[in-house]
Amino acid sequence: MIDQTSTGIPPGMAATTRFGGKAQTLLKDFSKEARENFESRNRAHAKIDEARIKTSFGIVLLTTDEATKLVESGGGWKGFHDTYPNSGLTLVSLPGIDSSNSHALEYVGASCDILCGGGYLVFLNKEDGEWKVANEVNIWLS
Repeated sequence: MIDQTSTGIPPGMAATTRFGGKAQTLLKDFSKEARENFESRNRAHAKIDEARIKTSFGIVLLTTDEATKLVESGGGWKGFHDTYPNSGLTLVSLPGIDSSNSHALEYVGASCDILCGGGYLVFLNKEDGEWKVANEVNIWLS
């Protein structure tokens, strides 16, 4: 996982990909307040605190430079996979949350080879004090 957040949806991605129309439709129906919070919070990268990540599997945080060097120095993704077999790179945004703290929007992207990856907008609702995925939209696919 990249050690800093994404600056939201990759520039132009939701508008220009073949999946973009679907994302734009859902974004219009999603809380304007959460969308604006998402855009505001993701104008700059934020450092990811590994201690706050709870997963049932192991993760390694890499800087963008470290990830780039692994991919570029070893003949493409081979160099990366030689170091981290059966894995890929994940990038997440900060969530945009409405003022009622009940709806959120987040971007998650992953790449694992030149033709392996995808990016998603994830729509979350808070139910009984827990965030649940209400919907997700694939906005790019490789």
